[in-house]
Amino acid sequence: MHVNMARVADRNAIDGAVVATLSDAIDEWARSADVYAVVVSSGLSNVFCIGSDLPRLSSGAALGLDAIAEMLAADYRLFWQIDCFTKPIVSLIHGSVAGAGLGLALHGTHRVAQEGFALSVPEVSLGMVPQAGFAYWLSRLPSYVGMYLALSGRGLGRADALAYGLMTHTIDARYSHDIQRQLADAQPVDPVLDALHRDPGPRDVDYFAPVIARCFSADSVEEIVARLNRERGQTQLWAEGVQRDIARHSPLSLKVTHRLLRQCVSLDLRQSLVITHRVLARLLMSTDFQVGLKAALIERERAPQWAPGGLRRISEQMIDQLFEPLERGALTLPERVAMQRGRARQVSER
Repeated sequence: MHVNMARVADRNAIDGAVVATLSDAIDEWARSADVYAVVVSSGLSNVFCIGSDLPRLSSGAALGLDAIAEMLAADYRLFWQIDCFTKPIVSLIHGSVAGAGLGLALHGTHRVAQEGFALSVPEVSLGMVPQAGFAYWLSRLPSYVGMYLALSGRGLGRADALAYGLMTHTIDARYSHDIQRQLADAQPVDPVLDALHRDPGPRDVDYFAPVIARCFSADSVEEIVARLNRERGQTQLWAEGVQRDIARHSPLSLKVTHRLLRQCVSLDLRQSLVITHRVLARLLMSTDFQVGLKAALIERERAPQWAPGGLRRISEQMIDQLFEPLERGALTLPERVAMQRGRARQVSER
C-alpha cells in the first residue's frame, strides 16, 4: 500500500481529514491479508510534512479546553496506531519534516532520509512543546542533543538523524520507485532497503557535542543559558548564536519543554503521548500560542511579545498546573499488547 501526500497549498499539514482518513485506513490495512507493507511518501519536491495545521489548532482552542483536548486526542490516537501497527511502514522522507509531521515519519518501522532531508523542532517558537511523542525520542538522544534541539528550535540533517537512530536508512529519491515495486512484490523490507542504503557523509553536530552536553545537561533553562554565556574560545561564537535562538522563543514553552523532556526519559511512548497531550492542550489556550501563531503566519520576522516575558517570571507552580491531568477530555490509549491482540482477533474473525 502506498500513501502519497501531495497537498501543495498547506505543505501536507496534518488536519482533521488527514487524521480520520489515515486512522480508518490503518485499521483496514491491519486486517487485510493483501497488505504486506505500507509506504508513506510526499509528492512535494521539498516537504514531507510541515506539521500540524496551525489555524485548525487555533480554531479548536477558540472553542475551549475541552474542544482542543478532543481534537488533539484524535491526532494522538493516530500516532499510537501507527506505532502499534504490526506490519512494516516505510517512510520515504524527502525534504523537511517538522512538528507533528514527525508523528507520521518516526513511528513507522523504517525511516528513510532522502535528499534535502531536514528535521526541525519549531514548537518553542510557537508557544508549544514538541508534538506527537517526539519528546520521548528527544529525551533519549545522547549527550543532551535532544534538549538542545527542543530548546533552540534547531534541526538535524540526515547524517545526524541516522546516527542518532531517528532515521534507519539514507537512500536517494531516485530509488523510491524501486523500493515501492519490490515491496509490492512482498520482498523482505530490510534487504531491499539495506541494499540501497548509502553513507550520508559527515555529521554536523559532532563538533559541538561536548559543549551541548556541558550546557544542556543543566537542571533549569536559566542555568543552560548561563552556561552558554560562560563558553569561551572556539565554541563561544556558536554558544552565542544558540543563546540568541533560545531568547527568541516563548519562555513558558522553554520551561515546560525542559520539564517534559526530563519526565519523558523515564516514560514509555504511550505515557509520553498522554502527558504531551494534556500539556499541549493547555498551552494552546495560552496567549503565547496566539502570539507565536501570528508571528509565524503573518508577521514572520517580528519578535513576539511573550507573556510572561522572561524565564524568571515563570514559577514552578505555573508549570505544575500544566502537567495536571485534565478533568475532561483526557487522552486514554490502550496498552500496546491490547491494541495488537485486538487487531489479531479481528483478522481471525473475518
